[in-house]
Amino acid sequence: MLGTLILINQRHIDFYHKDNALHSVWENTETSSYFPPSIWYFLTYENKLKNEKSLAKLLVEKWILFGQVSKQESKTNIKNNNLFFGNGGRYNAEQLKTRSDMLDQVESYVTLMKQDLKALSYQIEKLRN
Repeated sequence: MLGTLILINQRHIDFYHKDNALHSVWENTETSSYFPPSIWYFLTYENKLKNEKSLAKLLVEKWILFGQVSKQESKTNIKNNNLFFGNGGRYNAEQLKTRSDMLDQVESYVTLMKQDLKALSYQIEKLRN
């Protein structure tokens, strides 16, 4: 029942976000005022010797693959991209869910980094003993 209500809910809400971490990921900026430098370096590092893309670029590719966003220049895509990566505006329930999912995905990458650092710390500590 609740799922059906969500699907037919046509309400909109104005949600403005002057600070938008998704913008840095989408635009693949050189620096980010939303992430600490060490985390931003982790997200944007590309191993050119192994021809590996950065995590940020892979994340954007996943957003496009899953249909969360698109780089095609249609009116709807431009509107959604301006909502998600700009200062916000009038969202419907599906758009808010998509934005939330994208933020969760960024958080997951940062959490993976934290786990990698813990594993590295553990290995260094083992070498000391």
